[in-house]
Amino acid sequence: MAIANDEIEIIAAFKQGDAKAFAHIFKIHYRPICYFAEKLVGNRQEAEELVSDKFIKLWSKHADFESFSAIKSFLYISTRNGCLDILKHTKRVIASQKEFSYLADNKKDAILYVMFEAELLQELNKEIEKLPRSCRRIFELSYFDNLNSNEVAKKTGFSVKTVYNQKAKAVQLIKIGLLKRNLLVSAFIFSELANNLFSFTEKNSCPKTFTEKNTHFFRNAPGV
Repeated sequence: MAIANDEIEIIAAFKQGDAKAFAHIFKIHYRPICYFAEKLVGNRQEAEELVSDKFIKLWSKHADFESFSAIKSFLYISTRNGCLDILKHTKRVIASQKEFSYLADNKKDAILYVMFEAELLQELNKEIEKLPRSCRRIFELSYFDNLNSNEVAKKTGFSVKTVYNQKAKAVQLIKIGLLKRNLLVSAFIFSELANNLFSFTEKNSCPKTFTEKNTHFFRNAPGV
């Protein structure tokens, strides 16, 4: 069955109050929305509580949504507004403004950047999940734990040559997966990140890219 038909059926079920349809929507959007909120408020617990509240509101309004894009827009906009309310009341500075060197009058740009990060990381995670088991394990140790090939080989029992080959295979499979879904920008950015990351890890001096700094989000996010 085509994806478009799947989406139509899921939305129709969601509008009727189907719990399985809601669970599917939650699984797709919870992690990137939590990431988005945490980057804005700078506190994971507050972010998760806020996002949970937005999903409750989404469920209470289930009959009002006609498409996945409408659901996504509702979640991002309501979460953004909730985050700004928290920051206003606590008089905190938006974390992303410091990290991306934005001034106070560029909040909109900072928020859009964080949204882009959340969506990019979500798309990468989808492709990582599809990798063969050993290939995925080696990629995660390299990409998430920043181990060089010798360290990965020692930890997994594979030869260094096998580690090199599996890393290259993982990068290629992820790029192909992104391209097949017409995610050209994501594929390009991932390619650059992967090349830089793996070259630095071999020298034991990996820079803290946004992916490295936030991999806890994918490894430890609850409920998915």
